[in-house]
Amino acid sequence: MSLKPIQRSAEFTEILGIIQAGRAKAFEAVNVALIETYWSIGEQLSRKVTEADWGKGIVKELADWLAKQAPDLKGFSASNLWRMKQFYETYVELPKLATLLRELSWSKHLLVLSPMQIDRGKGILSVIGDSRSLVAPGAGTPDQEVGV
Repeated sequence: MSLKPIQRSAEFTEILGIIQAGRAKAFEAVNVALIETYWSIGEQLSRKVTEADWGKGIVKELADWLAKQAPDLKGFSASNLWRMKQFYETYVELPKLATLLRELSWSKHLLVLSPMQIDRGKGILSVIGDSRSLVAPGAGTPDQEVGV
């Protein structure tokens, strides 16, 4: 004997909630892995630029090489590689932000790192849906927060 779907709505909703929670955890885990990857790439590029005199030409060569080695790999153009370097250099001296950095998506980091936002106050973050706001020392006042 099968009950009509409307009679099982609460049970079905509970299972849907489990699925949605699992998906949210998966997206969060992927985001953390991407941010850690971009941080590591930014760290490497920062060191290479400083110690090995890498410049725009070599970073462009790296981007082209990556595209040839892994054609399905997206998001590693020369300009994105420079953004990863900027990401690392912007936050490397702010270790207390390490946990928060993993909570933000890459697109939100790009908003914060944009020239306009950096002019308003480097390192100022406001997290949507979270009551926490962080202001880097000497970065400005809370009224200059960047909404991300």
